[in-house]
Amino acid sequence: MTNWVAIRFHEISLSLEILSDPAKRTYVDTRLETDRKRKEKYAQSDKKRKDMIDVRPCPSLSSHFPSLPASLPPNPHVDFLLSALIILP
Repeated sequence: MTNWVAIRFHEISLSLEILSDPAKRTYVDTRLETDRKRKEKYAQSDKKRKDMIDVRPCPSLSSHFPSLPASLPPNPHVDFLLSALIILP
């Protein structure tokens, strides 16, 4: 037997052992479900974070702060907070 065949046979044997034992199978199922929920929750949090970053400021916001140098890079977090504080016409 080649090496990869022996490895694959061992993997299949372990899988059969897990599926045959109800306690081990329950443990694996619970673990997989927990991991799936954790990934889903992370994806939702990541989407919210990306949505917050993608908020674009109002173009007329810079007219309210003429003392800021024009060379500063835009910061969506700061711009979002400032636009929430300023009531624009």
